[in-house]
Amino acid sequence: LISGLYLMYRQYAGVRKLMHEWPAYFLCAHQLYRLGGACFLYLYLAKDMKSFFNLQTGVLDIAMGVSAIPMALYVRGKPLKDVKTVLMVWHAIGLYDLVSAFAFAIPDFFGIYRQEPSVAYIAFPPVTLICYFQVAWAMSIHFMYLTSFNAIAKAQGSKRKPK
Repeated sequence: LISGLYLMYRQYAGVRKLMHEWPAYFLCAHQLYRLGGACFLYLYLAKDMKSFFNLQTGVLDIAMGVSAIPMALYVRGKPLKDVKTVLMVWHAIGLYDLVSAFAFAIPDFFGIYRQEPSVAYIAFPPVTLICYFQVAWAMSIHFMYLTSFNAIAKAQGSKRKPK
C-alpha cells in the first residue's frame, strides 16, 4: 500500500496537485489519530509485553499525536518557507517512528531476529488494519513532505500573508 501511494504520487499529476494543495496544518492536525499508539504503551506497561518495539512505538506515537494540534496551530496561516525547519523536523520524527517500527517487526515476522516477547501480534487483525491503512497513510504524508517540500510550498503560495 505504501509503495502504491508513492507510485500514484510520482506518476499522476492530479494526485500530486491534490497532495500539494492540502494545507500543511491539515496534514499535521489529522495526525491526532496517532494517539492510538497508546495501545502499544499499554501493552508494554500492563500486559507484560516488555519489548523495545512496544515502548518506542507507544512513546513516539503519543508524542506525534499530542503535538499534532499544536503543530497545526503553529503552522496555520504562516508561509511555509517560514516554518520549513519545524515542519521538516516534525515530519522526520514522524517518519522515524513508523519506519523504526517496521525495522523491528519485519525481522521478527520472518524469524531473522526473534524478540521476546514477539511482535508478530501486529500481523493479525485488528492490528493489521493499523499497519495497512493508518501507517501507510502517515508514512506517505511524512515522506512526501520530506522529499517535496519546495514543490508543496510553491503550490501553496509561500508568499501568502498570514491570517
